Amino acid sequence: TDLGDDFFTFPDTSEVSYVQLFPDKNVTFSEISLCMRFKTVKNRHFALFSLATKKSANSFTVEAKKRHKFSLSVHTHTSIILKKPFARDWMSLCVSWTSKTGNVELWIDGDYYEKGNFKKGANISGVPFIIIGEEQDSYGGGFNKSQSFIGDIADVNLWDRALTEEEVMEFIYHDNIRGNVITWRALRFNIIGRV
Repeated sequence: TDLGDDFFTFPDTSEVSYVQLFPDKNVTFSEISLCMRFKTVKNRHFALFSLATKKSANSFTVEAKKRHKFSLSVHTHTSIILKKPFARDWMSLCVSWTSKTGNVELWIDGDYYEKGNFKKGANISGVPFIIIGEEQDSYGGGFNKSQSFIGDIADVNLWDRALTEEEVMEFIYHDNIRGNVITWRALRFNIIGRV
């Protein structure tokens, strides 16, 4: 389904409200990139994106720890402190991880953050269970109401490679690139609960 300018709205906290996303192909990730847009008025811990495998519930997750810190995981968590609290309007987020270097790169709108030597040499393998709006503590489950997202999510795209800075800027400012694992313009999804 081409969702174009549409978005998913998560109206309140819940243990059972999320959108499952189905990848266009199953791959072993030695590199991974995610871009998406979100809007929330809540200053709280929330999960934006969660990719679990049977080996690891936190294979690849993106969470906000209030308005000044993001938690990213590739099997285990690392935190990135933001230069400024993120806004209450639509925000563009891109994150990339590369196994070969262990490098994590995060963009919040135009602001760039980097963290090196994180899970160097690891990979993400197995059939993924991918959702937005909740964080999985087990494969396809283990949801926690306190981590649920409240707000709007749009333009979710996932790649099996690291994006260049030019590609990220193209997404942030022009919305002209599409994921090769998940693409918003041909999204396969299933809504669970109140979304």
